[in-house]
Amino acid sequence: MEVPDGAKDFAINFAKKAGAIMRKHFTVGLKKEYKGDANQSPVTAADLEINAALIDAIREKFPTHSILAEEESYFTEPRGEYLWICDPLDGTRPFAMGIPVSAFSLALTVNGQSILGVIHDPFTERMFVAEKGKGATMDEKPTRVSDRETLQGAQGDVEFTKKGKYDILDLPRALLMETGVSSLAKIPSIVYTSAMVACGQFDFVVFPMTTAHDIAAVKIIVEEAGGTVTSLMGNEQPYTYDNTIDGALVSNGKIHNELLKVVKRVAVLNPHI
Repeated sequence: MEVPDGAKDFAINFAKKAGAIMRKHFTVGLKKEYKGDANQSPVTAADLEINAALIDAIREKFPTHSILAEEESYFTEPRGEYLWICDPLDGTRPFAMGIPVSAFSLALTVNGQSILGVIHDPFTERMFVAEKGKGATMDEKPTRVSDRETLQGAQGDVEFTKKGKYDILDLPRALLMETGVSSLAKIPSIVYTSAMVACGQFDFVVFPMTTAHDIAAVKIIVEEAGGTVTSLMGNEQPYTYDNTIDGALVSNGKIHNELLKVVKRVAVLNPHI
């Protein structure tokens, strides 16, 4: 399905607005509250301000579209085909600590499939954009994933947590000691690290959580840059109103199957959730 007229410009312009809000609030010692969820996730005024502004903007510009966002959602009745999926501030934990590693992400989906995605890093002001079938850009220039063909020498990010659907605490050891992966990061922003896959700086990212708002924009941006995004177990998955996915494996595509074999061997369902 075609991206609606004006949707791409809208997403880019709103991402810039979100970035300005993030920079306005960013400081060491930022006031934060905790959601009370299993991970004791922090939330800041910036998260809430961006989320509220997005709902207002989409309701005005695209009144028949629904919005699924991390802090607050708005669904039309009846629910239509178009669903915007947003993480207003991915990486709230480092943001709240005064560490500049966070990103805004926004995807437009149709029947569970991402057709438009925007990721914005407010600190470097990098802007990643992708539209279905039209490639991906970083700062209006075409961007591509790395051309690495094996895990030997690869660099990536493994987002492990005690409250993920999958226990992958043994994965970093397996990747570093058995496959020849050269280095692993642990940057608590899946959107940020996945954007690094899209521009060829990381070769892969592993995500054991189940929140679609973290991956909907990643899906189209990485794949339009030549990479592959699947569930943690290697399956295609929709991004829908229930905001539930089966983890995510994000890669340059060429190493995807090799990475998947290691993940399947090591990952187990988390018995503590």
